[in-house]
Amino acid sequence: MTSLDDTLLDQLASQVRAHPPLPRAEVARLLRGARSGDAGGERDILTRHHMSVALDAALARRGPADDVGEFFQEANLAVVGAVIEYAAGTGDAAGLLAHVQRAVTAQVDEVRERERRVREETEAFMRDTRLLDIAVAGLETKLGRPATTEELATVLEWTPERVEALRAILEDARRLDDGSLIPYLDDEEAHA
Repeated sequence: MTSLDDTLLDQLASQVRAHPPLPRAEVARLLRGARSGDAGGERDILTRHHMSVALDAALARRGPADDVGEFFQEANLAVVGAVIEYAAGTGDAAGLLAHVQRAVTAQVDEVRERERRVREETEAFMRDTRLLDIAVAGLETKLGRPATTEELATVLEWTPERVEALRAILEDARRLDDGSLIPYLDDEEAHA
């Protein structure tokens, strides 16, 4: 069975193959044209013929859980920016490919780093909400009454503001029966 990612990869590869790398003399001609007069057409051609850099970078840096389409879009935006920047300068045809590769690599690496931070923040949030949930249950059992924010803050070694913020989120999620948070917490408790 063909996955959505495989279908997308086939489509992207087809687009890239339709615009193979250009001979250096053609790149030089297009750069000259881009630097004099209406540069849009020449830049567009140069951009299309450097899409392979975007696809290569997206494939090389994506992980198993990453969306290749998102990486390709980000990389392709970097190609566009790099071509525009290079065409506005004085560099020769031989340097364009390396300039595009550097820009694309930096952009894709930045996207990966941003996604890593988001994943870590999400995992930390889920861990903290689970700890709060366990602390609430433990203190209520021990005290025989609802735990106060200050008691929870002391037990968890958090600020009262942090306890209140997470408690409000957790209560809202339970009230709304949020399908993404509650089952995760229940699964985690089953594995604890």
